[in-house]
Amino acid sequence: MNIIFNVLCFWIAWLRLVESHDLLNILKRLPYYDKEEIPTHNESRPTVVTIQMYIEGLTSFRAQSNDFGVDIYFQETWMDKRLAHNASKRILIKDRASFDKIWHPDIYFANARTAEFHDVTSPNFLVWLYPNGTLFYDCRISLTVICMLNLARYPLDSQSCNLRILSYAYDVDQLMLRWSDGTPIDINPEIKMPDMRLRKLEHASRNDTYATGIWSCALKQMPDFRDETWTNRWVFSGIWSCALVIFKIDRELMHHIIQTYIPSGLIVTISFFSFWLDVDSVPGRVSLSITTILTVATQNSAAKMALPQASDLKAIDIWMGVCLTFVFSTMIEFTVVNFCVRRKPRENLKKYDTRLNLGEQVQRLIYANQKMTDFGSPVHQQNCRTMYFEDPRIESADENKSDAPTSPTTTFISKEKNSIFRRVGNGYTVERPTLVSVLNGTEDWRRGQRLTRTKKKAEERMLRAEENLLNGTEDWRRGQRLTRTKKKAEERMLRAEENRKIAQAIDRKSRIYFPVAFLVFNIVYWTYYLRRNPDAE
Repeated sequence: MNIIFNVLCFWIAWLRLVESHDLLNILKRLPYYDKEEIPTHNESRPTVVTIQMYIEGLTSFRAQSNDFGVDIYFQETWMDKRLAHNASKRILIKDRASFDKIWHPDIYFANARTAEFHDVTSPNFLVWLYPNGTLFYDCRISLTVICMLNLARYPLDSQSCNLRILSYAYDVDQLMLRWSDGTPIDINPEIKMPDMRLRKLEHASRNDTYATGIWSCALKQMPDFRDETWTNRWVFSGIWSCALVIFKIDRELMHHIIQTYIPSGLIVTISFFSFWLDVDSVPGRVSLSITTILTVATQNSAAKMALPQASDLKAIDIWMGVCLTFVFSTMIEFTVVNFCVRRKPRENLKKYDTRLNLGEQVQRLIYANQKMTDFGSPVHQQNCRTMYFEDPRIESADENKSDAPTSPTTTFISKEKNSIFRRVGNGYTVERPTLVSVLNGTEDWRRGQRLTRTKKKAEERMLRAEENLLNGTEDWRRGQRLTRTKKKAEERMLRAEENRKIAQAIDRKSRIYFPVAFLVFNIVYWTYYLRRNPDAE
C-alpha cells in the first residue's frame, strides 16, 4: 500500500511539474508577452470576462454590524489568444507562482468588509488553460459583505442586499464583466438561516463610476510646502463594469411572535383586568399596574438587545411603545377612579341642607337668632317667675294689708291676689311674717310655718326652673349641632355614594374602550406591516 501511495504522489507531482512546465514553455515562446496588458490590447475592444458562482453557505444578516457572511466558489472565464497551444487537452495550473506570470482579471468585491481565500489543506484554486487560449479560474472565498439594513419595519422587514463585483484597475473600455449563460448563480439547497429566509437570488450587470485616486505634479521651482497652491491636482474617474448579486431575504417572524408580540400582548390584556377589580382594591390594582409596566419595559429592552442604538423608529418600537402606553393608561385610569372615590364634598354643602330652599334657610336662621337674643332678658325672667310662682296654694298671711296703698315695690304683687311676693327693682322677694302675728295664735304660727315652707319650695322651684331653662337651651344647642353633624354625615355619605357611582361608571366604560382600542391598533398595525415591503421587491 505504501508503494502504491508513493507512486500516486509521484505521478501527481510529475503531472503538476509537466503542466507547469508546459505553461512555462508556452511563455518562453512569447518573448513579448506582457502580463500587465489585457489580451485584447491590440484589438481596440475590451476583454470580456464571464463570471459565475456557487453559494456554499450564508450566515445571518446582522443588524448590529450591518453585514452578512457568504462562502462562495467563484469562477472566471476569459480568453487570452496569446496563450493558445497545440496540446490535445487542457493544461491544469495549480501553482500560484506560475499563475501570477500570466494576465488575469483583478476582480475584487467592492462592498466586502473582509475576504479571504481557503488554504486548507492546500490552496483552494485551480486554472485550466484550453488549447484555444481560454482560461477558467476557480477559487473558494469567504466574504463578510456590508449591507446597510433598513430597520424601519423590524422585525417584520424584508431586506435586499447586493454583492458588487468589479475590476479594480480596468474600466469598461478595457474589461467587461458578464454573467455566464445558463445558471450563473447556483446555491446550496441545504442553506437555512435561523432568523432569515432567502426569498430570491438575482444577478444583474451595470456600469458604475468610481474614482481611482488623486495624482499630483510638482512645479518647476521648489514649492513652499506651507502653501496649499504648490500642487496641481487631477481626479481621474472612469466607468467600471460591475456585476451584482442581489440577495432578497425575509425575516422569520415566528421567533419574534413567540418571544415578543404574544407575551407583550398578553401583559396588556392582563392589565385590563384591573377594570374588573373593586374600586376600593387599591393594593391589588396598584401592584397589578406596576408589575405590568415593569414587565413591558423589560421586554422592550430585551427586544432591542440585538439592534444598534439608532434613532430611527422601528416597528418593534411602535408596538412596545403602544403596549407601554396602554399599561400606563390603566394606571392613570385607576388614579382617576381613586380620586373620584376619595374626593371630599364641596365647601358649600357643609353649612346648610341643599334640599331646603333659600326661604326656609332664612327662617331657620331668624328663629335661632331670636331664641339666643330673648334668653336672659328681664321680660324673659319675669315670665319665668310669674309662671312658676303664681301658685293658688300660696295665700297672703295678712289679709288686712290688702287695703294698704300700693307702693312701687308691691304694685305688681298686690294686684295678684294679695301674693306674698313684693317687687324690688327688677326682682322679687317674699314678705316675712312678724313676730307678733306668730305669738298671737297657733293658727297664725302654723300659717307662718306653711308660708316659710311654701317660700322655700317656691325658691327651689325657681332655681330648678332657671336651671332647666339653661339646660334646655344647652340641649337645644347640642341638638342643633347634632342635627347639623348628622346632615353633614348624610351629605358626605350621599357624596361618597355619588363618587363611587362615577368611579364604577368609569371602570365600566374602560372595560369596553381599552380592549376595543387595543384591538383596533392590532388590526391597523398588522395590516400595514404584513404588506410586502416595496423597497425589498
